[in-house]
Amino acid sequence: MKKIIQRVTATAVATMLAGSAVLTSFAAENDVEKTSSGMQNGYLRIACDNSTGAIRLWTTGGDPDNPNDNNKKLLYERPEPKKFDQYSTSVTAISLDGREFEYSSRNWKTNLVTKSIDSSMTKNDVTIAQSYKFVKSTSTDREDLVEISYTVKNNSNTSKKFGMRIMIDTMLGNNDEAPFRIPGTGAVTTEKQYNGDNIPAYYQAFDDLANPTVVSYGCFDKTSQNKPDYVQFSYWRDQYNEYLENRIDEDSLIGDSSVNSIWKVKTLSAGETKVYKMYYGLGSLQTSTGTLDFSGTSEKVATVNDDFTGYNPSSVMAFIKNPSDTDLKNVKVTLNLCDGLNLKNSADSVTIDVGTLKSGEEKQLSWDVIFDIAKKGQKLDYSITATADGIEKQTVDLSTLLPTFEVPTTAEPTTQKPTEVPTTVQPTTAKPTEVPTTVQPTTAEPTEVPTTVQPTTAEPTEVPTTVEPTTAEPTEVPTTVQPTTAEPTEVPTTVQPTTAEPTEVPTTVQPTTAEPTEVPTTVEPTTAESSTAPTAPLKPATDDEPKPTAPVSSVPQPSQNPTSAISNDTKEIRTITNTKVIDNTGCVKTGAPQLASAILAVLASAAGMCFAFFKKRRYDE
Repeated sequence: MKKIIQRVTATAVATMLAGSAVLTSFAAENDVEKTSSGMQNGYLRIACDNSTGAIRLWTTGGDPDNPNDNNKKLLYERPEPKKFDQYSTSVTAISLDGREFEYSSRNWKTNLVTKSIDSSMTKNDVTIAQSYKFVKSTSTDREDLVEISYTVKNNSNTSKKFGMRIMIDTMLGNNDEAPFRIPGTGAVTTEKQYNGDNIPAYYQAFDDLANPTVVSYGCFDKTSQNKPDYVQFSYWRDQYNEYLENRIDEDSLIGDSSVNSIWKVKTLSAGETKVYKMYYGLGSLQTSTGTLDFSGTSEKVATVNDDFTGYNPSSVMAFIKNPSDTDLKNVKVTLNLCDGLNLKNSADSVTIDVGTLKSGEEKQLSWDVIFDIAKKGQKLDYSITATADGIEKQTVDLSTLLPTFEVPTTAEPTTQKPTEVPTTVQPTTAKPTEVPTTVQPTTAEPTEVPTTVQPTTAEPTEVPTTVEPTTAEPTEVPTTVQPTTAEPTEVPTTVQPTTAEPTEVPTTVQPTTAEPTEVPTTVEPTTAESSTAPTAPLKPATDDEPKPTAPVSSVPQPSQNPTSAISNDTKEIRTITNTKVIDNTGCVKTGAPQLASAILAVLASAAGMCFAFFKKRRYDE
């Protein structure tokens, strides 16, 4: 039992150590550390030329699946004269207002946070900032790719004429003439130029298909608005001497190879900033064992297009070589599509008929493909197969991840007016054709007196001096009528504030500024219904003033006695409070029912006191 426990413990410890080693290796590959002349991770090492800041590039661990590519050159370099140092032959050329020069800066600095080496220079008020940065490759899905970028800003108040060429002097280990493998073209050994939309999605280079020393990978800016105007695969010395406007000879052998991204001279407006990019690093091949040397490659991660509506088209490449001593006949290579992967041109065939493949002959085949956005976030698994007479079918498995993305929102609020009126409407000054059931104060002139009218400051045409409350039952008396100057046409139920002139007036009207023809100055509420008119009647209507045609219930009728009315010349309003007033007979009255109640109370109290006095006196006697 003890031995079993020991074995289990040993196995667990070994598993933990193995897992730890894997995690440490993974962390080391992605971690960046500073070196004497730059920085490195587990795949690549970047350094700067001490005199110009130009890029130098090697592998460290290289491709984890390739044991041959450790510590190999990816760019050419040679000893600097009279110094124990190397200098780069990858040169960036600049054209500024008709003057051409090379980018050169000695103030580069390593930034381990951004995983970049940065420097800058300024010419004629134009700042050019250079950056070499580790980024994840779409070919391998590892940080084994270097982004070479220049951010250019015009700091002046005038426009500039600016153009640029980024050139890398490629090299694979000790091989300075390895052919480029370009989708749709094949192995490129003579100078080649691609313009605009014809620029390839990517390119590769390797020295041997069956056992490559180093597999390099490069691509061009596919996502920004400042893509190169054209790219060239050409002889290094021609590019170095001719700067931007180099014309290539497609019949001339490349030999000493170089790759160039070129932006033509264009206007750089005052204050404008532009970014220029290209990429270079490691690639990989997926291989199949069998009679044929058969390999394939594709982008392991798709790139999102500029307008975020889908993915950029890409290419799948197959490399096939006959290493046998005899020719192979009826050779065919097929791309086995999956759901979400389609040919860019539906007229193309998924099967390419190679025919006879001679002994030692090599072929490169490719398909342009597109990715379905409906598969966003998924990994597409597909394959390529090769068949020939007399041999077994060989298969290479490939995959591409479709990354998720969101469409950026840039829409700003709009001031467009809606065509339909919203449910909730704010107050308006429009004239309604119908008056709402509940309406507050209005400036309309009604022709009939409302049931309840509050005080107003308007001047009535004819107003009686005083109207006392009465206990009699009038023929038609308002329940509560305050002085008003409005001439209502009809009594509204309740009216909200509006400036419109309604055709029908609500029953209850709040204060108004209109001038009524006949309205009492003050009318206090009555406590009973009387059959007679009030003591101080309203002035009768004249021919100049319209008479109420249909008086509403509880509206007082005017009296025919005009002696108590205030003169039309003065139109003076006397406000009734609890002070003394003059009645129709000219007598002074207290004017309030409360006074009468008080007098009665005093008399009752006096009577009680008298009764008590006489009762007590009688008792004393």
